[in-house]
Amino acid sequence: MRASIQTFEAFRKLHERFFVLPDAWDIMSAVLIEHCGYPAVSTTSVGLGFALGCPGDTAISKDEMIKAVAQICSFVTIGVAVDLESGYADTPGGVEQVVGEVIEAGAVGVALEDSDGIPGKALRPAEEHAERIRAARRAAERAGVPLYINGRTDPFWINDGVADEIKMREAIRRSEIYLAAGADGMFISGYKAIPGPVIAQMVAAIKAPFSTLTSTNGPSVAEFERLGVRRLHPGSLPTRALWGMLESAFVALRERGDLSQFNQNAPATRDINQVLRPLWQARAKKTGGHAQ
Repeated sequence: MRASIQTFEAFRKLHERFFVLPDAWDIMSAVLIEHCGYPAVSTTSVGLGFALGCPGDTAISKDEMIKAVAQICSFVTIGVAVDLESGYADTPGGVEQVVGEVIEAGAVGVALEDSDGIPGKALRPAEEHAERIRAARRAAERAGVPLYINGRTDPFWINDGVADEIKMREAIRRSEIYLAAGADGMFISGYKAIPGPVIAQMVAAIKAPFSTLTSTNGPSVAEFERLGVRRLHPGSLPTRALWGMLESAFVALRERGDLSQFNQNAPATRDINQVLRPLWQARAKKTGGHAQ
């Protein structure tokens, strides 16, 4: 079900200042993010894949992605942005169709990247990717909604020994092309932490809201804000952290009969019910189903 125009506009307005946009991988994580007070939620393509048993270097199918997005959107009341990877399509026309489906599923924003997620592989030619951004904008215009399109460029994801200065110049060049094609903002991150001074230079050069990922040994959240970043994602970090915490707890239970890690972190069922019940009932009304 398509989001309201007010939800689109509220999401767009968030980019006027710094904010953290957590990334969900299923219904429960999205609901928890809203419950914790965040004004919007994004999806993590890696996390969605993990939730479906898919390795992080392999993409889930377009249909699986759309289904997951629709499920998340049907449960939360905040805006949902979608990590659309490279568009789940081979052609601009295909990207336009996929973006239209994501809008109908309830999303208010998308991110489109100029790589296919394969480490070391060359990026898509900039003009070719610009056509895909134009296609996404056409889908939004056809739907009559102010979809927030984050152009994403990935030169810092290629582990090729090229200096950060050269990658930065290429990221800025591509950003100008993508913004001219209809992107509202730019997302730039890397396989390792991008140094703070490099981020600051890109923020200054790119005349649009700048988004990036948190990273190991990278700037702190407060430092990202000081550098001028507008939108900060933890990406798949929460998904991986959950795996690590549960792995530790399950091993402790098996090896020592130790339930302490579960007991320390598990809220009462009634407390979770209080969060889920109104959302479940609201979803039932929207979908014509029944909630007890």
